[in-house]
Amino acid sequence: MHAKWETVLSELWVKSRFTSYFYQTVHFEEDESVPTLSLFATKVGFVLKYNATFPDDLTIDELTGLLAHEMMHVMLNHNHRTMPGKNVLLQNLAQDMVINSYLIENRARFFSRAGRDLRDEPEVMLPDGLPLVPDKFYAENGGRYDPTWEEVYEWLEANQNEKITEVTDKSQNGVSIDTRFETPDFSFRQKATDDEIIADFFNDTDGVIFKNASKKKLPAGVHFFRKKALDDTIDALKKRIISFAQRDENSRAERLYQEISSLISRIRPAKIKNFNKVVKRFLNQVLCGDDWDLSTRRFNRRYFGEGIYAPGRFYRKQPALTVAVDVSGSMLVKPETLERGFGVIESLLGRYAVHLICIDEQVFIPQKSGDTFIAAEETSDAYLYHRGDWRYIKTAGNAATFFGPLFDTFMKDKRQPLIVITDGEIYDMDRLTPYRHTLWALPPECVGRIKPPFGKVAAIE
Repeated sequence: MHAKWETVLSELWVKSRFTSYFYQTVHFEEDESVPTLSLFATKVGFVLKYNATFPDDLTIDELTGLLAHEMMHVMLNHNHRTMPGKNVLLQNLAQDMVINSYLIENRARFFSRAGRDLRDEPEVMLPDGLPLVPDKFYAENGGRYDPTWEEVYEWLEANQNEKITEVTDKSQNGVSIDTRFETPDFSFRQKATDDEIIADFFNDTDGVIFKNASKKKLPAGVHFFRKKALDDTIDALKKRIISFAQRDENSRAERLYQEISSLISRIRPAKIKNFNKVVKRFLNQVLCGDDWDLSTRRFNRRYFGEGIYAPGRFYRKQPALTVAVDVSGSMLVKPETLERGFGVIESLLGRYAVHLICIDEQVFIPQKSGDTFIAAEETSDAYLYHRGDWRYIKTAGNAATFFGPLFDTFMKDKRQPLIVITDGEIYDMDRLTPYRHTLWALPPECVGRIKPPFGKVAAIE
C-alpha cells in the first residue's frame, strides 16, 4: 500500500474515530486500470482501488478529504437511489456536487466532537477543481441549504440549455456532458484555472469519471456501477461499522457519527415492493383504456422473451393522479412512513403528473412557506408535486379530519386516480360520496382501522 495511505489511516484515528472504523473494513488495492481511486463493495467487503501514482501529487489532508467523500457516497446510499431511465452521467455529477458542497460547508465541524471548541478541530480539505452545487441553484431555490442530489439533478436537467451541453455519439462512448459553472478553490490554496467539468463514461460503461476542459482527469473518485444484489451486503457492513463505533466513547461524541447513524436508519432502502406493485396495478386498472394506444415502435416485453414481437402499449397524453395527504393534528403517520410512501409516488414522476392536495377539516392547495406547506391564497386545481416535496408536509393544529370536502366537492366529476395517505382516523366515512378510483394508503399498523365502502386499501410497508 502507498506510504501516504498509511499516514492518512494513522491520522484518521485521531481526526475521526468513526471514519477510521469505516476504513478499517476497507481493503486498499493498487490497480493501474483505475485512473484515480474508487470505493466499491464486493461480496466480502469494501475495496478501495487506486492508481499507484495518484496519491503522489496530493497532500495528506486532501487524501483524507477524498476518503471522507467516498465514505459519504456509501453512507448516503447514493448508488441504490439512482433513478432508472434517467441521465446516468448527470446523476453522478449531482451526487458529487452535493457531497463536495456538504464537506466544504461543514469543513470546520465535520470531524468535530461534542463539547470541544471548533477552533481546535481539524478541517476537511479537498483537492482543487471539483464540482460544487452551482450558486444559481441556491438562488432559484430560496437559498435552500443542504439539498438532496435528486433535487440538484432535476435542476441540472431542467437547465441544460444554460448550464450543460449534451453531445450524443452512439458510435463512441455514449453521451458526454460539459458542465460550465464556477469551480471554487476547494483547498483554499490557489484558484482553479479550468471552468469546465466533463462527466464521461469510464472504460465504455463500467463507471463515470470526471475530467477538466483539457481532458485531464480530476482528483475525484471513479463511480463504478454496482449490482443491486449487493445492497444487503452493504447494509450489513454499515451496521457492523455502527456497532464498532457505538462501543467507543470518542466515536459516540463525534457529530459525524451522530448524524451518520441517524441517516443510516432513515435512508436505509425501504421495503416498499408490495406497496409499489399495488400502486402500479391500481393505476393500470383505473386509467381509461380509451386513452391508450398500440405502437410497433414499442415492443410488448411480455411476449418478447418468447421471440414474439407484439406492439406495445403507450399513453396518448401524460396521465395525472391526485395525492391527498391527511395533515390534521390527529395524523399519526411517521416521517419515515411518509418517505416510503412518497418514494413509490416519486418513482412515477415523469410518466405521471402528480397533483398534491392537503386535507384536515377542509381541502386546501399547498404552497411552500419556509420549510412547510401552507394553504395557498389563490385556488387552483392542485399543486404539481416535485421530488422531495414530502419534506414540507407537516401536521396542522386541527385535530379532526373530514373527507367530505374532498369527495363531495373537489373530486366531483373527476376521473383521475386518487391516492389518499392517512392514518385511518376518518370521522365522516359513512357520509362520503363514493369515488371508486381511490386507493387508501395507510401505515401497516393502521390498516385495520377502516373498511371503506369504496376504493382499495394498501399498507405502506
